Amino acid sequence: MLIRYAELLGGYEKANVIGDRGLERIVKRHVLDSLSCSIGDRLAGVRDIVDIGSGGGLPGIPLAILLPAVKVLLVESARRKVTFLHRALRELDLPNVRVWCGRAEDLGRSPEHREAFQVAVSRAVGRLDEVMEYSLPLVERGGLMVAMKREISTEEIQKGERAAARLGGGEPVFEEVRFLPEVGNAGHGVVTVSKVSATPREFPRAPGKARKKPLGG
Repeated sequence: MLIRYAELLGGYEKANVIGDRGLERIVKRHVLDSLSCSIGDRLAGVRDIVDIGSGGGLPGIPLAILLPAVKVLLVESARRKVTFLHRALRELDLPNVRVWCGRAEDLGRSPEHREAFQVAVSRAVGRLDEVMEYSLPLVERGGLMVAMKREISTEEIQKGERAAARLGGGEPVFEEVRFLPEVGNAGHGVVTVSKVSATPREFPRAPGKARKKPLGG
């Protein structure tokens, strides 16, 4: 199923859901990279996952294939990418996955979804403090935010710490993901943030605010 998904990513022409076309490169740089979210026990026993800015379904679809008992919600605002996601779900027959077309900020203000997920994942969505404002309002207390980032500076971590303190999150922890030699250094690092208290009602702010005026300063 993972290979079939990689083929779908590489062969879709109606929208630029992914920059790469070669199957081996997609498997190494995108599919295996997405599965690194599950390294260790961070997703052990998880009930549900929300994938913020899912794009072509990364990392949500590989995780849904790996963890068929886990419910996954893919959040994507670009309609052309949403069309691809629906096609991929039909082709792969993934009953544990749903798609939500819209902004993460609007989802975070929905009573049905606010603080309703055990884990929020994202992959290369934006700066850490920005991603936190999209993610933490959706995570229940005791849950976890997992943000995949190719690189991160000390300054970005410090800004993330300030944002987390305002959003109900704990201290950000960065972990470098190391792949086997035959895969190469193709992946992201992973930043995890525990949800320690309720997110204040004023967050998330209106769409676009997190990017224009990030909470980390």
